Amino acid sequence: MTSTCSSVLLYEHRAGFALAQARLHPNLPAATVRDRADGIVVGGLGTHLILGVAYLALTRGVLRGRARARTRLTVLLVLTTVAGAVAASRLGADVPSIQDGIRAVQVLSTVLRVAVLYLVWVPEDSRDYFASQPRPRAA
Repeated sequence: MTSTCSSVLLYEHRAGFALAQARLHPNLPAATVRDRADGIVVGGLGTHLILGVAYLALTRGVLRGRARARTRLTVLLVLTTVAGAVAASRLGADVPSIQDGIRAVQVLSTVLRVAVLYLVWVPEDSRDYFASQPRPRAA
């Protein structure tokens, strides 16, 4: 869901990226500025598509109770949270018109990622689900 929101923000604000690139690099020809802005948008869309596929691929292992899939999911969630924060601060600084939208998407993404991390690691049922040998229940 948040990848879709991010993708829409990127796509809808292509002109803002072009203006930001023109401001940052005033000596570049207009075609180069446009290409750089398009590269930011296409790179962002591609990244979100790849991450969506990665999350779907990990979901299969998580649903089967594979501890390794849970660990990989955790790594992906942490990395995307850090990368998202860096990208959000950078894009927001370059294109102030989307700063609030980026912040909102980043906050929502972080809340959802923390919730997933909590659900796959903290509850006893979750720990039992991913344990190679189920632990006996405390009476």
